[in-house]
Amino acid sequence: MHSPGSRPRSVIQIMKPNPSFVHRRNVGFGRDRSAGQGEATVPGKTAEEPRISKRHNQRPSSAAPGVGPRRRGGNATASPTPGPYRRGTSDFMPRKPQGPPPPQPPSIPPGEGIELLREQIARGKTLLGNRASTEDDFQNWRRTTNQILAEALGEDHALRSTAVAAGSQRQVLTEEEDVVEMLREQVNRQLKALEPCIEHLERELRRKAAASSSVERPQVVTVVADPLKKVLGRLHRVALQMRRRHDGRPTLEVSDEYDVQDLLQALLAIDFEDVRPEEHTPSYAGKSTRMDFLLKPEQTVIEVKYAKSSHAEKEIGTELIEDIARYRTHQDCKRLVCFVYDPAHAIRNAAGLEHDLSGTREGLVIEVIVAPKP
Repeated sequence: MHSPGSRPRSVIQIMKPNPSFVHRRNVGFGRDRSAGQGEATVPGKTAEEPRISKRHNQRPSSAAPGVGPRRRGGNATASPTPGPYRRGTSDFMPRKPQGPPPPQPPSIPPGEGIELLREQIARGKTLLGNRASTEDDFQNWRRTTNQILAEALGEDHALRSTAVAAGSQRQVLTEEEDVVEMLREQVNRQLKALEPCIEHLERELRRKAAASSSVERPQVVTVVADPLKKVLGRLHRVALQMRRRHDGRPTLEVSDEYDVQDLLQALLAIDFEDVRPEEHTPSYAGKSTRMDFLLKPEQTVIEVKYAKSSHAEKEIGTELIEDIARYRTHQDCKRLVCFVYDPAHAIRNAAGLEHDLSGTREGLVIEVIVAPKP
């Protein structure tokens, strides 16, 4: 109703939207409308405010950040700046569904599994033969058996599934039938299904045994002690022991080089069959001498020196150098062992003498041994 004297309003004027309402609805998203013009300015803002492109529905680069395009339908609101996924929103990426855990492999060796299953077979036969066995007895036996099968064969093994199914078949019982009798039949079927499981474990046990035996074992290198070094190292102990004879009887006093040769020849006969003393040597510097011992099968020559205060490092060193030069051309000498017997420790630096003269020269292996050492 209109008041008297006023002009009646048309229907079009009544349906015409309020310019301020249109502005509040569309602020920040362009296309501001007014009553009589195509656009209206926002109060407090200039007319040069950037607007959204009608074609691409995008705000120019000078637009304020964090304001997104207008959405179709419903009231348009400013979209937040894109960020990481948030829980509880539609932007959150769903997790991949997790499947069942993988089946467990065997956890006990085949030999132990065979032993446990055979024990279960014996217990099962005892239950079947005892008429006083109860339902709990059969159920406990089945649970234990199924656990052993899983540990011995693994949860995904076909023989394990067959054996478990043989003891888990259900029957529709009538009022006259007994639950215990049904369990007896199930235990009896599972006992028969355990035999193939044991055969499989036995084959697996034999396969592993064959594989372990075929593995190439490392060769054990046995270091055999040099019998010649052993004799030379203990010669002084033998010489001391021979001084203490029963009832003061005469003995061999090792006091010079010839005494050492006599005692050494007797000791060499323990480990060597062919010991040749006093072999001729090739001429060197216009003179020829005799070697003390030749072990022909071993191609080893032994030279003996006796050290004392008047015949120590300098003199013995010079003699050994001449011996080394002489034996390099001997056809039966591939190894020269120079034994220096020093009971009075006349050689001050025995280790230095050994180190300086030992080695290999022109294919001849030279070893200098001074004994006993202080």
